[in-house]
Formats: sequence, C-alpha cells, structure tokens
Amino acid sequence: MKNIIKLELNKALKNKFFYIAIAIGFMATMMNFLYNLETFNNDLRMLKEAEIAMNAVYNPMVRSSTIFNNWVLGETHTLGSVIFFFILPILAAIPYTWSYCSERNSGYVKNMIIRSGKREYYTAKYIAVFVSGGLAVLIPLVLNFLLASMFFPASVPDSQYYIYYAISGNSLLSGLFYTKPLIYVFIFLIMNFLFSGVIACISFIVARFIKTKVAVILSPFFLVLAVDYFKRIPEAFIKVELSPMQFVKGMKFGYDSKLGVIIAEFIFLFIVTYTFFAITRSKKDVY
Repeated sequence: MKNIIKLELNKALKNKFFYIAIAIGFMATMMNFLYNLETFNNDLRMLKEAEIAMNAVYNPMVRSSTIFNNWVLGETHTLGSVIFFFILPILAAIPYTWSYCSERNSGYVKNMIIRSGKREYYTAKYIAVFVSGGLAVLIPLVLNFLLASMFFPASVPDSQYYIYYAISGNSLLSGLFYTKPLIYVFIFLIMNFLFSGVIACISFIVARFIKTKVAVILSPFFLVLAVDYFKRIPEAFIKVELSPMQFVKGMKFGYDSKLGVIIAEFIFLFIVTYTFFAITRSKKDVY
C-alpha cells in the first residue's frame, strides 16, 4: 500500500499540470500583491507630502493597513483576489484529476489493479488527487502571505479599525483574528487546503462516467459555481454563508460564516466522494 501511495503522490506532485496550477494561482495572487503594495506606498507618500505641506505630524494609522488585510485572503476588492477564488475549483482540479481518464483510456488502470489490487490502487488515487488539489491552492496562498510579510506591517489588527478589515464581532473567529492573527491565518490556510482537496475529488466521481479530460477538470468548477448561485434560496431563511467559494476567504463577504456549517459541508463532501470511491472500487467493471 505504501509503495502505490508513494507512486501516485510522485506522479501527482511531479507533473507539469501541478506546476501549471501553482503558477496560475501565484499569478492571480501577484495581482493582489502588486495592487495593494502600490496603494500602500501611495498612501504613505501622500501622508508624507501632507505633513511637509502643513508642517504637521499626522497619525499614520499603522494598524489600519497590515499584512492581514493586504494579502489575498484578507481582502475581496482586488481583481487578483476575485480571480483566485473564482478559479479555485479549477486550480484544485488541474494537477491530477485528469489522471484516471488518461490511465483508463490507456489500459494502465487494468494493469495496476492486477499488480497491486483494486483497493490499493483506488485508495492511492484518492489520496493523490486530494493532496495535489489541496497543495495547488495552498502553495500560492502561502507564497502570497510570505511576500506580503516582506512589505506590509505585521501589526496585530486593532478592533478600532475594524472597518478596514470587514471583520466584526460576529464574524467567524473574529476574537482570534484580533488577538492571534497568525493562528487565524493558519486555520484559513488549512481550511483552503481541505476544501480544495475534497473539491478536486469531485472530479474523481465525474471521471467514472466521462472520458474527456477537460470536462473532468471543469466539473468541480461548475458544481461549486451552482452551489454559490443557488445558495440564495436557503440563505434567505437561515442567514448563514453556505458557499465554499465565500467562506474559505479570510474576510467576511456575504452572510456570516458558521464553523459548524463549514465542518458539516466538508464532512458531507468527503463522505460523498469517499463513498463513491468505495463503491467504485467494489465494482468489477473498473476498466
């Protein structure tokens, strides 16, 4: 089992599509970084010019513009942030979700099942798809945060400046954000990894019925997009954010996110994808 998992992970993390997904995600986050850095520097320059012109010292409000509202998970207004979260399901699917289609069409699945066993092959494939999808989203986010930390103040956010963060007292983990922001960042990074991984595994289900790689890669995107659109119906009654495309962001965008709802959605997606995977590996017509 260990050998087949290692083999699948190597194939998933050492192919050009994995690097392409990371590159696309990083380019989107760079748009966020460059725009916010230019805005930040312009604000500092204008403040300095005003001080010279008025022969006065003004409050720079350092805690109103920090890493935590300038990196891609801390804001929702830049084009880079919008693009990144819009294509997040595609980024998660690009690295390895196409592999089952390719291997089934070439006869590789049959050979691997004969050599290693059905259970071992499908378990390794599920793990590889999950991990590669999660990392394809996580790596650009981590790089963006590290880059932002080199240029923006690392001050702990002040609740007096909450209008600059759009995180109020009833926002998800707001208390943690205003006291231990690095832990807050870590939690949202893990959340993005887990949801990206399980979203990528949706393609694993689609690949069971469709042989076209492009359709398999795009399937999670259209499913998550549909959830994001039709969420309005139940949200009108319960007033809680239901879309994964929204609650994986570190800043409140629509309704308040609830930790219980987020955990429940992840468990539901995991059960659905893993159950289908378990049913698939029990069937005889796997290739």
